[in-house]
Amino acid sequence: MISIGLLFFLFGLNKLLFNAKNTIYKLLSYIKIHAIFINLRTLLFLILVFNSVMLLVFIIFFTFQNEINIKFFSDQGLVIEDDKKISIYFKSKEVKTLDSSKYEDISTMYSDDYVNVIFKNKDDNSSLILRCDESGCKEEKK
Repeated sequence: MISIGLLFFLFGLNKLLFNAKNTIYKLLSYIKIHAIFINLRTLLFLILVFNSVMLLVFIIFFTFQNEINIKFFSDQGLVIEDDKKISIYFKSKEVKTLDSSKYEDISTMYSDDYVNVIFKNKDDNSSLILRCDESGCKEEKK
């Protein structure tokens, strides 16, 4: 009688431990899966941050490598000067390119429809005023 009771006790203990073991394994697998997803999100975030930083580094490197000087920037237009030329962009389209050796000072004014770029000539005191829009630039000497 004691042996049958002991056998049932051991069987119940084994069943209880087996269920607890399965529950622990299920819990651990859930924690591992959850940790993997957290690690994947963190990894993706770190990759995005790294890519953004590298993009900024490349932009800065190539800007200083070619010695590009941004004279004017807005959502409508962009005036860029390097050692050889001055480029005027309006709404992501290059509308005019000039020789930078002829001009010493550049200033700009803009509105939603056009960009005024004022160049001071190196040779004399004259100024060149360009009114640029999507169709191109119109010159006006002063």
